Amino acid sequence: MEIESTSYRVFIGNEQLLEIDAMLEQYQDQYTKIFLLTDDMVMQHCMPVFLECVPFLKNAEIIELSHGEQHKNIDICKQVWETLSEAGADRNSLLVNLGGGVVTDMGGFIASTYQRGIRFINIPTSLLAQVDASIGGKVAVDLGKMKNQIGLFSDPLMVVVAPIFLDTLDDRQYKSGLAEMIKHALIADATHWKELFHALTGQKELAMEQLLQYSIQIKNKVVLADQKEGGIRKILNFGHTVGHAIEGLFLEENGTTVLHGEAVAAGMICEAWLSEKYNGLDSSKRIAIQEFLMSLYPKLAINKTMIDDLLSLMFFDKKNRNGDLHFSLISDIGKASYDIVMDKEKVAASLRYYIGLEENV
Repeated sequence: MEIESTSYRVFIGNEQLLEIDAMLEQYQDQYTKIFLLTDDMVMQHCMPVFLECVPFLKNAEIIELSHGEQHKNIDICKQVWETLSEAGADRNSLLVNLGGGVVTDMGGFIASTYQRGIRFINIPTSLLAQVDASIGGKVAVDLGKMKNQIGLFSDPLMVVVAPIFLDTLDDRQYKSGLAEMIKHALIADATHWKELFHALTGQKELAMEQLLQYSIQIKNKVVLADQKEGGIRKILNFGHTVGHAIEGLFLEENGTTVLHGEAVAAGMICEAWLSEKYNGLDSSKRIAIQEFLMSLYPKLAINKTMIDDLLSLMFFDKKNRNGDLHFSLISDIGKASYDIVMDKEKVAASLRYYIGLEENV
């Protein structure tokens, strides 16, 4: 399957890896050098399959990173820029990003800033990257506890989504990606919500590739309507104002790693609570969302002493203006609004609500 995005195409299907190989061979004269950016986990679990399907890249220079969000920072970028420079990369070089959200986010940022920009291709290997991080033309790195604080909008040459890589994920990583699919359904498509709910609760057998395609189409449609996030694209941040703060706080201070999808799931519970209180979401639907999310994701070890720090991090969110907290909330399943101003006490109340939830619903 092929999806037209802003200035590039998204190819979905394992067979598309073979097409990449043919394309690179056909246009090899356009690239002075080709580099392959990945991480140690992808090297172990995905690289053998990838190079079997794309043998043209067997001679590419591999740049291997350590895996994990803690490495998504400007210091690591500097190391990669230096590696590119030492290897003779010029403005006609190509960077292929093979990995999860960290690799595609950071690889896109590295490529877009090296010598004012070289071309790059995203080949996402995690569910999170396939349905979200590699789609939409956002590239960024973290600044301490602040998620994606340094970045820009920059489109890849193409994105290739190969479901075969999902077989390498453990259950926790797989569910982390599902959180973004659930978000897409909640903000834009009630039918997709029902399909996901039935599939993930075992009530209906649905092919993952079909669900994957539809989730990508939802995000792509929103991005096409608002590439630079001046308006409607902000609905994609549902669950992320709270979620990014949680993720950043745990990453920097708590000594444990909370996966992006786990933090966003907690964020969606808090923001669904705000949606009921202040945006007209029906109580029964809010409860259904909460129960579904809590059946999939662990309740995070957030306590009341963290609330002030979480609120402080939220004020660095890129959607905020003039010191106000701007949220994207839902009024119904499949209907979202953006730029809804919430004061600190309302948001703190949503966090206190989450803290008070029972462990197993």
